[in-house]
This record gives sequence, C-alpha cells and structure tokens, in this order.
Amino acid sequence: MGRSSKGYLTTAAAAAAVSALFGSGAARAAEPTTAELMQQIDQLKAKVQQLETTQNQQATLSAKQVDATVERVLNDAEKRSQLLQVEGFTAGYNKGRFTIQDAAGNWMLRPTFQFQLRAVGNIRDGGDGSDSDKQKGFEIPRMKFGFDGNAFSPSFTYNFLWNSATNGGSVGLEQAWVRYAFNDQMAIRAGQIINPVFREQSVGSRKQLAVERSMMNTLITGTGEGRTQVAELQFDPTSQISIEIGAEDGFNSQNTDFTDPSSGGANDWGAFGRVNFFAMGPRSEWDDFSAMKNKEDLLVIGGGQDFTQTGSKTV
Repeated sequence: MGRSSKGYLTTAAAAAAVSALFGSGAARAAEPTTAELMQQIDQLKAKVQQLETTQNQQATLSAKQVDATVERVLNDAEKRSQLLQVEGFTAGYNKGRFTIQDAAGNWMLRPTFQFQLRAVGNIRDGGDGSDSDKQKGFEIPRMKFGFDGNAFSPSFTYNFLWNSATNGGSVGLEQAWVRYAFNDQMAIRAGQIINPVFREQSVGSRKQLAVERSMMNTLITGTGEGRTQVAELQFDPTSQISIEIGAEDGFNSQNTDFTDPSSGGANDWGAFGRVNFFAMGPRSEWDDFSAMKNKEDLLVIGGGQDFTQTGSKTV
C-alpha cells in the first residue's frame, strides 16, 4: 500500500522546523553574556598590567645592577692605579719629627737626617821641630740618613741608619734592628746596635755635648762607637730597674758576616749585659748628658760587662 507524497513532505517540514528551533536555542545557550564578556576583558587587562609591572621592575633592577657593577669596577681601577692607598694615613710633625702613620697607629714611618759640617784646626809640635806642622780645613763627620717607626702594631718597632765616611764619603750601615715588645716589662731586639754596656754610647750623637765621643770611650771601645750584631732580651721587672742581656758576634762586630775570622786577633763571639737602677727621676731625662729642661733630680746607678772571645782568649 503506497504512501502519499503529501504526507511525506509534511512530515519532513515538521522535522526541519523542530531541528531549526532546537539548533537556534542551543546556539543561543552557548554564547557568553555581556557581563561574562566584560569580566573576561577585565581579567585580560589585569594580566596585561601585571606583565607590564613585572617588566618595569626587571628593567629597574637591571639598571641598578649595571650602575652598581660599573661603580665597583671604577673604584677598583682607581685603587689599583695608585701606588699607595693613602686613605686613613696622615703626615705631619709630631714631637719634633716628620711622621707618616695610619689612624690606628699600627703603621708609622719617620725619616731622619743628620748633617754636620765643621772647621778643624790641628797644631802639632814635635819638640825638635822635625815633626811639627799645622793643618786646618773643613770636614763632614756625619751625614746620616735613615728611618724608624713601627709596623703591624705599636709593639713591633724598627730602626735603620746609615752614615757617610769623613774621608772618602763611602756609605756604611750603623744601625739596623727590629724590636718586639711582649708587654711593658719584656721585649726582644735583634740586629746591629750600639753596644749598650757603656753609658756614653747610649746617648745619640745628636745629644752629646762634645763634637765627638770622649777620649775615655775611644780608649775602651777602640773606636768612636762600638757596634755589634746581637740578639738580646730587654727586661724591666720594675719601673726603677732595666736589664739588657744578649749574645753577639763579638765586640765591634758591625757589618761582618757569619764566618769565623781566620786570624787569631779577630772576635769570634761574645755576650754582654747591663743593669740600670733609677733611684731618682724619670727615664726620659736619661737620654742626654744635660740637665736642661729637666724638672726633677736624676740619679741612676748602673754598670755593664762585655765578654768577647778573640782567638784563644776572652776580653
């Protein structure tokens, strides 16, 4: 039994209408609302703003880092271009001496110069006239230069001093020593020093009263100043007592090497010691022979001894 074409078309049209109705409804249901769209736009704006802020912060940090790096490099280059970093160091006159030192006083350098020019006249009478003569002229007995001070701390001191010869002008080492003070009572010193056994020699040539050392000092030492190479202990058990004891290469062993002398008349080794008792007055007044500017009476009792082996005998 056949189906009419009219009924088929009607059914198809109804199906198409239902499909269009539900399809359009589903499409309208999938589309966001205006509020949802605005919310999404606000979220996008917030993300964009956050990204811009992060980029600006990174750019600012990068610029600061670059500036800091450049500044460090320039400062390091400036420091390396200087031979001596003088920051914290001062220079000027302190207690009559030109002084270069740091603020803490751990490093100190004081140059020293001493110049003496004198006119000398000598008249010699031989009695019978055969050896009589007269001589006069100028000479430079002292042209000293050197430096002293302390290094690393005020406890570690040093002194280096040279002098030119009166005849010929050759330069020779007079003193070269270092000293370390453990405390106010005890210290050690090593190097080339003026032998402390004889009181007159403990006074520097700047402060001696005569133009040269006394004849007695010359007779005892055999020279103007007896110097020696030593390692010594300095001990002050009280404020009134000072003690120096040391081992040496022998009396007048200045500017010699370690080898033993081949001749029997030269010094081999020695030892010395001196004790001072300050009965009255401060030690600062013990540095010269004069009472000028002294404010107190001074009385010091002292003595010393030097033992030096020369060949097969000790003197």
